[in-house]
Amino acid sequence: MRNIRILTMNIQAQAWPAGPHSDAEWRAKAAVKALDPANFAFDEHPDVVVFNEADNEDAKEILETGLKDMYPHFIVSFNGGSGDLDDGGLAVFSKFELRELPPSDNNFSNNRSRFYPYQSGLFYPMSAGNDGLAEKGVAIVQISTGLHFEVVTIALTHLQAFYEEVGEHHTIRLRQLKVIEGALIELIGAPEDNTNWDKVIVLGDLNIRGDTPPYSTDGHGEWTNVFINNGGPYNNASQGIPFRQNQLIFTGQLVDGWRTFMTPPGAFMEADPGLTNTNLKEGEHLPAGLKERLDYICFPKQRTNEIGETPRRLVAQHMRILPSNFSALDMAFERIQSDHKGILAQVHWQFPYNTPNQAKIQSGFVHFQAPDSLVKVNIANDLKIPSPGVFQWIYIREPGTYTFTYSPNLEAAFYFENAMSTKIDPYNRVKWTELGLDNDWLNSLQHEFQLSETGDQVDVHRPMFIRLKAAEREDQFTGNIAFSFIKHTGENRFLAIGLQPNDIPKDPRLPVGQKNGKNDECWFRAPLAEQLLSGNPYPVEFYIQNDFARKIRLSLFEGIAAPAPFEQVTNEDKLTLIGYDRAADIQDVYMLLERSQTTDFEFLAGYRYSISYLNHLEIYSIEDQSGLGADEIHLTMTADDMATNFLDFTDEDFDDDERRMLNSYYPKNTAFSDRLNITVFELDSGDDDDGPFTATIPALKKGENTRESSIIIEAEGAEYQISYRLSRNPNR
Repeated sequence: MRNIRILTMNIQAQAWPAGPHSDAEWRAKAAVKALDPANFAFDEHPDVVVFNEADNEDAKEILETGLKDMYPHFIVSFNGGSGDLDDGGLAVFSKFELRELPPSDNNFSNNRSRFYPYQSGLFYPMSAGNDGLAEKGVAIVQISTGLHFEVVTIALTHLQAFYEEVGEHHTIRLRQLKVIEGALIELIGAPEDNTNWDKVIVLGDLNIRGDTPPYSTDGHGEWTNVFINNGGPYNNASQGIPFRQNQLIFTGQLVDGWRTFMTPPGAFMEADPGLTNTNLKEGEHLPAGLKERLDYICFPKQRTNEIGETPRRLVAQHMRILPSNFSALDMAFERIQSDHKGILAQVHWQFPYNTPNQAKIQSGFVHFQAPDSLVKVNIANDLKIPSPGVFQWIYIREPGTYTFTYSPNLEAAFYFENAMSTKIDPYNRVKWTELGLDNDWLNSLQHEFQLSETGDQVDVHRPMFIRLKAAEREDQFTGNIAFSFIKHTGENRFLAIGLQPNDIPKDPRLPVGQKNGKNDECWFRAPLAEQLLSGNPYPVEFYIQNDFARKIRLSLFEGIAAPAPFEQVTNEDKLTLIGYDRAADIQDVYMLLERSQTTDFEFLAGYRYSISYLNHLEIYSIEDQSGLGADEIHLTMTADDMATNFLDFTDEDFDDDERRMLNSYYPKNTAFSDRLNITVFELDSGDDDDGPFTATIPALKKGENTRESSIIIEAEGAEYQISYRLSRNPNR
């Protein structure tokens, strides 16, 4: 059986008075478009989709109409009969049949689900603030995905919000978690030594801040209390907890999926915080714009049974935050314009190496020394795909440039440990025979371990994960697989060492008294920026820092295949620098450093340019009071001295405290050298009748590699905040 895919997202399709009616409708339409299978890889389209804040009745109809052909089993409304103004906003869509549940007063939808509203007691409230207008609760469904997955129990919920500070109303959320606990126990039995609990998933917007460190006291220490301390000092009768006091399934039987599985092996916490929410409304101690992880998919905790065995359990092989980057899928999810992001989890049984936190580590490979070279080929052949859809993960801790080769029936994807939702594209595909190593020796390794003759070359500037899975053409493959890596030494251009622009210069660590390969060469690869939007050339400087002033020769080549250098300098200066005007569409410049004798060392290589990339853009309406009716805005942007807009955005209903993310409205790689020019008009009557109101975003300064900031635009009776992020690196 392949893995199953589960998506949860708070889509902010709220009913009045929580949100505007028109916003709910277009958000629902955007969610339907985002779930088009054409947006997903062959093994990523969700099997089960859970929505929070699908409150609006017209939005529900749009979701049902748009998704029922893909998801024939669905429930778009849960109502416990409380009489609240709105229902709880939960909705579930499934490709798998929802199983009939045993009889219960809480059964719903022809016994295909159960719903337990969070009902307040006389002294112990179950809601506060605006949450009291909605009938929040927990819904439970069961699906069967085939013989090997048996019955999977899914509990979906949306817990009490906080308004004035992080962690506010944490005791209410604890009571709600105890309702979830009681509901699951009623359906599948007590959690102790019960295999049903190895197939439980709880998911939704829990409103528990999860991006602070474990044991942090921030937010009343809520994450720690829930997932480590059995509810902490509040899980008792004094807080209205009637049963299983001082016990909590979120400590004893379940784990926070993101923090558990998306963490480097042996690490205390995740490197990627997995942020899913941007707070839009300022509270007393809650700043607007605060980014947090509030959305969860919780999985069964590893346990030992009564005979000392570790039963199999469901795990998240990979979790992705949507949107996180500039892929077509991520941009489709950005168009939903929710204040929350979605989480897509690929779920399977636990096997060796099939989650990031249990990845095969770099030091666990077997090393083979290449003849007449400093290069080592490192191979792991203890990897296995025991069941269709199982992943295998590798963790590369040491930065560097690598060539990765693996079994020919696999696909590999590369992720920096702090960006688990964004693939890194290899900069090159290379045959082993092109690496300049002993071909007979390489071929013997290739045949012994059944490796592909072609590998991926990747710059690893920080610790990185590699995900291996069966290729689409062989998606039912099972069996043993192999994986290898070569860390580049720079001894030829196909083993060049990757550089980053405007970064600390890199020491290639040349061997002292020994040749670096056959010709004692050291090659570097310098990726160039995109051409500017304006089309103008820009200057680039390549340099070698040579503190001991030893004689060297520096040569520059336009691309890996260039037969001759376009520039060459020989000197004994402490700094060898070559300028270059980047006008043609050259993707990479290769730098060749040649030293005079093998005893020379301590050379530093680098390059720099003054290009800025627009990595993120959003607009927030602090105040928009341009008259009665819907407020409208028209925003355009140009770069440098361009006359043509590269961004043209209009919103016919843009009100106070609303935000629009604009990444999907401009080219993926927006490169500029001086400034971005912003123009805002207000469209009270359908024309640009108020404005223009202008502002600029200056390019990064010398020595500045990133900037995350915002500017304020004062318009006619309105105020807008433009938030942006710039860097020296293009978008992925």
